[in-house]
This record gives sequence, C-alpha cells and structure tokens, in this order.
Amino acid sequence: MSEGEYGMRVGANPLDSLSRRLRRVDSYEALIEEMRDEVFTRFGLTNAWLYVCEDGSPDAGLTLIAAAGPRSPAIRELVPTIPREGDPLVAALLRDEGPVIILDAQAGPFPEVTRTLG
Repeated sequence: MSEGEYGMRVGANPLDSLSRRLRRVDSYEALIEEMRDEVFTRFGLTNAWLYVCEDGSPDAGLTLIAAAGPRSPAIRELVPTIPREGDPLVAALLRDEGPVIILDAQAGPFPEVTRTLG
C-alpha cells in the first residue's frame, strides 16, 4: 500500500507515479525532463531525447523535438534529424515490436556521434 493523491493506494508502483507526472506536463520539454529524471533514477542514464516521425513516407526522417540532460546541446547540434532509410535502429523502432536493445552503439552506423555524445 502507498499514499496516493486521494489517500491510500493498493499496488502503486513507480510507473504509477511516472504516469501521474506525465499527465500533468504541458510541453515536450517538460515531458522529456520527466522522462530523463525517470531513466536516471532507474538506469543511471543522464540524457534523454524525443524524436517524432510525422511523415509516413519511407524516406521520411525522425525529427528531434526535445532533449534533456548535460549532452542536450550536443544532441541538438549533431543529431537534429535521423535518417529513416537504411538505419536498422530506426527500422526496429518503427516495427514497434517491443524494446530495442543496442549491444554496441559505437559499432553502429553513427559511431562518431556516439563517441561525441557519450
């Protein structure tokens, strides 16, 4: 049991708390800050970024709409867009088959960006 906004809650967990915080955000910047706080708490990651793919055409890229963390200026400068075509990570994300695990990001198609961003 845990204390909730309206009294005691049974079975509340960290995702419940995150969900409540996300419902209150009113901008992409606030959203990515909440997500960055969460991934830092859970995994020790200090950066988070959010890309969108608004165009359904096969050659459309992903566009950065928010970034948070100490490397966000570098992310905005170096990776404002991610090409969709020919990128295995983007293809895996767009298939929406669950979490995508990158075993060695430095061996991927953009190792110089990976080294720069950390």
